[in-house]
Amino acid sequence: MFAYVLVLFVTLQSATQPAVQDEIKDGLFRAESLYFEAKFVESIQILARVNDALVTRPDRLLDKIATKLQLALANIGLNDTASAKTFLTELFALDPEYVLDPKQFSPKVVALANDAKVEQNRLRCEMAV
Repeated sequence: MFAYVLVLFVTLQSATQPAVQDEIKDGLFRAESLYFEAKFVESIQILARVNDALVTRPDRLLDKIATKLQLALANIGLNDTASAKTFLTELFALDPEYVLDPKQFSPKVVALANDAKVEQNRLRCEMAV
C-alpha cells in the first residue's frame, strides 16, 4: 500500500514541475505574440505573472532575461521609457554581458539598453565600493 502511495506522489510531483515550466514558456510565447499585435498592456500582464513565477527559479536564467527584455519592449511600445529602462537594468543585473543586436532592434531600443547597461555598471561599482 505504501508503495502505491509513494508512486502516486512521485508521479504527481513530476507532472507538476513540467507544467510550471510549460506555463512559463507558454506565457513568454503568448506575450511575444501580443507584443507583435501591438497589445502591449495585455503582454505586460502576462509577463508580470511569468516574472513572478521566475522569482524563485534561479535555474531559469534565460527565461528571466527573455522576460525582462519583453517587459522592456512592451513598455517602450507604450512610450514608458522609464519602466523600460528599469527592466533593462534588471536584465543587465542578471547578465552584464548581454548585448542587443542592433540589426534586430531599433536605434531607440539599443540606445535605451546602452543607457541601462551603463546605469547597471555604475550601480555594480557603487556596491563594490
